[in-house]
Amino acid sequence: MLSSVFQGADGNTALVPNVSERLQNHVAWLKRCSATLISSTRSKSGTALTSSTLSPVSTVILTGWTRYEHFGALCENLPLGVHSLVLVLSLASAATSADATPVFTAAHRWKTLLKCPQHVALPLQENLRHDPFLWSASSCSYPGSDLLRVVRR
Repeated sequence: MLSSVFQGADGNTALVPNVSERLQNHVAWLKRCSATLISSTRSKSGTALTSSTLSPVSTVILTGWTRYEHFGALCENLPLGVHSLVLVLSLASAATSADATPVFTAAHRWKTLLKCPQHVALPLQENLRHDPFLWSASSCSYPGSDLLRVVRR
């Protein structure tokens, strides 16, 4: 099982998720699960286990907080986190398949699903260094992109 967050982990005053941090967290958990799986491919006697005895990640839980406390103000409303949610879901989907480059595949899937124009850069770590909140997604055409454009101003 893998548990990660797509929004709501950036403080009670955040308006938009830090997509760079969310992606790094998700990738780290996937690497950890992959390392655990690889290290468990040998039995105590040193013989290789068959693939049917391995148990890869079968469950992914994504959380998206919008409040830090019951009486607190809302933060990072869902429409402002859709671009982050689509990215981590795309990554989870690519990582659970036999894909050799899940982050690259997820980035392309993200751009397609959010109907982004050609000029929008892929949400890869090197691009997220310059745009950690992925404001460029406000140029895309998905439910919530209008609100992201308004908040960006």
